[in-house]
Amino acid sequence: MSIPRFEKILMKVLIGLVAGLGILFAAGIASIIYTSYRNPLDPIYQTDMTGFEFRVQSGRNADSRAARQRELQKLAEKFKLETLRCFLFRGHANRPTYCILMVGSIPPDADLSEYEPRTIQLKNPWVRSALKLSGAEVPEDDVCRDLEHYLLDRRVFVWRDRIVFSTVAANPTFLFKEADKRAFLEKYISPRKK
Repeated sequence: MSIPRFEKILMKVLIGLVAGLGILFAAGIASIIYTSYRNPLDPIYQTDMTGFEFRVQSGRNADSRAARQRELQKLAEKFKLETLRCFLFRGHANRPTYCILMVGSIPPDADLSEYEPRTIQLKNPWVRSALKLSGAEVPEDDVCRDLEHYLLDRRVFVWRDRIVFSTVAANPTFLFKEADKRAFLEKYISPRKK
């Protein structure tokens, strides 16, 4: 018994369609795996911010956040920071969390006497990556100063002649467009209003 010609063509089309959908499905899974496991130390966005001000997030504890923002701004003014190199890193592969790091240059003989002389191993991979991306050559087993009294939602590290402001933040959705990444960064630091 032979299958009519129309049915043979229809079967070939269906087999081709199923195979094509299978290939698309496999490519989608491969894309998700690649995105999840690519190097998290490559920033998804970076820019230089000149004439900046730290921003306050609204919501719970807005008063204490405003006080910390003022302290960070005083610190930036104390060291006469004009420009910060800002980096946005993916914090978690499967959730829209981001590490924001801002690196500035300070005088090598900067007065840090009013801060607790606490040193920690420079093991934070995002801080190391931000320092390297800003032109520093960071040895593997080096230490840095941790300015402890900023620890609540932002950390400040001093390494040799660099200061690093670090924070972790979440967003409701993943950031794909450059404009969205910049807008997200400007929730935390933005050009000073004139």
